[in-house]
Amino acid sequence: MFYILIWVVTVEVLGLACLPLLRVFFENRRDSALLSRPAGLTLVAFVGWALSLSRSIGFERGTLLLALALVAVAVLPFSQIPEHHSFLRKL
Repeated sequence: MFYILIWVVTVEVLGLACLPLLRVFFENRRDSALLSRPAGLTLVAFVGWALSLSRSIGFERGTLLLALALVAVAVLPFSQIPEHHSFLRKL
């Protein structure tokens, strides 16, 4: 049961990392939220695989965490606070 909870939390984090990019692509429609989890899983796995092609880094948990960090940093410019949430800008 504990492993299922870890898997659900992991997929949610991967989806949240990819969500701003999909919101830009789908123009903030509901489709972006529905596809964020599989797209995040695929994007992080692809970046992890690409990193593992170097001889010094294998395809391990650390490589996937590095890939998640790279995806999250790459998506940061796409994450903007909408105008109707302007109270969040003051924080």
